[in-house]
Amino acid sequence: TNDACNGSGSCMHPSKPDGSACGSPANTDCDNPDTCNKGVCAPNFEPSGTPCTDDGNECTNDACNGSGSCMHPSKPDGSACGSPANTDCDNPDTCNKGVCVPNFEPNGTPCTDDGKICTEDACDGEGNCTHDALDPCPCESNVVIDKCDTGVCDQTLPDGTTMQDAIDACASNARNHGKFVSCVAHITKAWETPPMQFITSRDRAAIIRCAAKANIPLMVQAGVRPTRK
Repeated sequence: TNDACNGSGSCMHPSKPDGSACGSPANTDCDNPDTCNKGVCAPNFEPSGTPCTDDGNECTNDACNGSGSCMHPSKPDGSACGSPANTDCDNPDTCNKGVCVPNFEPNGTPCTDDGKICTEDACDGEGNCTHDALDPCPCESNVVIDKCDTGVCDQTLPDGTTMQDAIDACASNARNHGKFVSCVAHITKAWETPPMQFITSRDRAAIIRCAAKANIPLMVQAGVRPTRK
């Protein structure tokens, strides 16, 4: 109100115009400065649910409460947050009691096969699919070159053939022994290095040793010299 004499000996208190400043000058996300309304000083709170300053937590709703305060109540459990990754071992993150948590598959859960018989394909409990070497390797048969057992497990290759098939192909296509050994050395190098890594360097050496000792492609009989072409 405006407090003023009316010129007739009385002190009058007429209302100030609506919207005149009064009370608290606070000006925040949820509270505007107070103003006069029909002679009464009234707050000007933002309506309940009005978005307000983010508290940086993906698992809370940042909204005014209708009484001038910015509140941060927890979102419902299961609300999406964090990483949306969805793999064999990692499900999308979700909220749990106001905290964003990962949803990894339990340790040991089977995951994508790397195609190698001598590895175990399992989740590590931290969102990763691992391929730890099995010792011993569950092997049905070893690679054999001209009756020389390499001691290396015969594994299936990405094209569906086996390591033995590939070595036999080297034997069939080689024009001489040196070409055969060179072919074996070449394919086993691919098996030893990424992205395949089916065998170790020791496995490769064992295969090459057997290839070097083999009578391939001539299959020379004892005491008989092959005919040169």
